[in-house]
Amino acid sequence: MNVTSLAICSVKDIRQIESIAIDSGSDQELLVLKAGYQVALKINQLYQKKHVVVLSGPGLNGKDGLYAGFFLQEMGWKVSILSFYWSNTLTSHGFLAKKLGLRTAEFKIENIDAYMQDTQNILFIDAIFGIGLNKPIPQDLQQFMQAVNDAMANLIAVDIPSGINADTGIIMGKTFQAVYTITFTTAKMAHFLMPAKKFIGSLIIVDIGLANYFQQNQQQIYKNHPLLWRDKLPKEQPEYHKYNRGVVSILSGQMTGAVRLAAQATRMSGIGLVKIICHDNDKLIYCLDSPENVVIHTHELLDYLKIYTNQKKYNHAFLIGSGFDTSIHNQKLVLELLSKGVPTVIDGGAISCFEDNINLLFDNLHEEVILTPHEGEFLRIFPQISGNKIQKAIRAASFSKATIVLKGPDTIVASPKGQVVVETPPPNLSVAGTGDVLAGIILSFIGQGLKAFDAACVAVWIHAESARRISHGLTAATLTQQISFILASLRNEL
Repeated sequence: MNVTSLAICSVKDIRQIESIAIDSGSDQELLVLKAGYQVALKINQLYQKKHVVVLSGPGLNGKDGLYAGFFLQEMGWKVSILSFYWSNTLTSHGFLAKKLGLRTAEFKIENIDAYMQDTQNILFIDAIFGIGLNKPIPQDLQQFMQAVNDAMANLIAVDIPSGINADTGIIMGKTFQAVYTITFTTAKMAHFLMPAKKFIGSLIIVDIGLANYFQQNQQQIYKNHPLLWRDKLPKEQPEYHKYNRGVVSILSGQMTGAVRLAAQATRMSGIGLVKIICHDNDKLIYCLDSPENVVIHTHELLDYLKIYTNQKKYNHAFLIGSGFDTSIHNQKLVLELLSKGVPTVIDGGAISCFEDNINLLFDNLHEEVILTPHEGEFLRIFPQISGNKIQKAIRAASFSKATIVLKGPDTIVASPKGQVVVETPPPNLSVAGTGDVLAGIILSFIGQGLKAFDAACVAVWIHAESARRISHGLTAATLTQQISFILASLRNEL
């Protein structure tokens, strides 16, 4: 695996790569043939021979399907072609199908019941519409897709399931549920964006001779993976003590459980010392929670914070927002922290409290700030930003000059410099408190000296990997227990 294999491209990026290849002497028809061959090769590896029905559309994706059908036929598979929006040998597709010796029939809506017979013994190859689709698909095709999905038929998508906008992840009417999606050169945005991600199945990336034309400076969007940041992980040194392992502070909000989860995640991620700054009334809660909590209590958080943050020698980073409500008072705490210029993670209520005065927040942000909104919180402070989720995170980071962690089933990390990674956490993370755990992990790595973007990338991967290891029955507390084991595995691979 290399960095290129982790790249995520827009349709424009892919067209540019194809254009460079063709301008350099590559033949487009040969590229299509290679695509079909790679699809056939993968299918032959994945399945026992059975009847294959290629759903072939009118564009290049349809030709990919025809070549895939030809090569599978050569490998001994029974192959039929169902043509969509082309029919006879007078079309280029019809001529190619005849030349390749493929049995072809035209799709007709009235024949849906016949198509659905014996679907358990049929493998469908979806090559109707590819990554260029940008308008709703026809109603007759939508009916057919519904029938295929209802039958739970085995289906392999070529490049992307038909009906998906490859840049936005939006379903253009309806789409197929794929078991596998075989795509070319790099992943596309919609492979990781909701709602499209639900229909992709397992993603397989194959090269058709375009990898050599991929230039990393074309874009900076990657699937999150340790290959991108493992060499930046903090390295333990024999002479270390708790202070040079990193000291961080968490400001307590009204919901103390959130702070306790964040503190536990911070400790499990390798930090030297965690301080909890809380109101006098909450002191006992934190003292009884863990003997490792260093609890600093005060009658007024804001007054104490003005003095406390000046002791920079022992404060490497701060987290504010876990367990916070949206009161004006909390705005003052956030602004006081931001005025010190220290690395700061702003989460939860510390984000939403600026909904009615967003410019006050943006006027005080700096590059050592990480904002960790879920989509509802994002909308409150970035109502003017539109686009797909990746584009929104990029634009928000550029506008705010802060690193953005836009959370959800497709989590995006974007830096003000344009760096972007995409994480695909499992659905078992959708329980209370897991966002506080993520904030704590991010805080820990900032406190250990990582730059904001790198700390966020490491944290969201560890967070998702912890959930993957637990599977069912996950709670925020059990999530923190996986962190140290994952870090040990990462360090053993260095």
